[in-house]
Amino acid sequence: MTNQFYYAVIIDDYPLEIKDKDSLLEALYYQVKLITVHSLNWDAIQEGLGDALNNFLDFEGICLLFKKGNSLKSKLPKEFQMLSEILDDINKKKQDKQIKMLINQ
Repeated sequence: MTNQFYYAVIIDDYPLEIKDKDSLLEALYYQVKLITVHSLNWDAIQEGLGDALNNFLDFEGICLLFKKGNSLKSKLPKEFQMLSEILDDINKKKQDKQIKMLINQ
């Protein structure tokens, strides 16, 4: 069995409250440091997250952590569904590295 180490990013440690789609996209952009993203929309975030996987060479992937995840997920169900679909799509394309999402209660 091999160890898998993921680069952990706490998304909701972003200084501003995540209250809507725009603030979620902004938090993802800043917390993951998506330097290749030039606009805040789902397509750009998907491209940026895919690019970010290549920047973490010493890791098996990225883990997006949400400390207040259940609260955010109930407040923004469509946005969390979209993020989940984006991660699934990225993970299908990039077999060697993965992005996981952990939602804390």
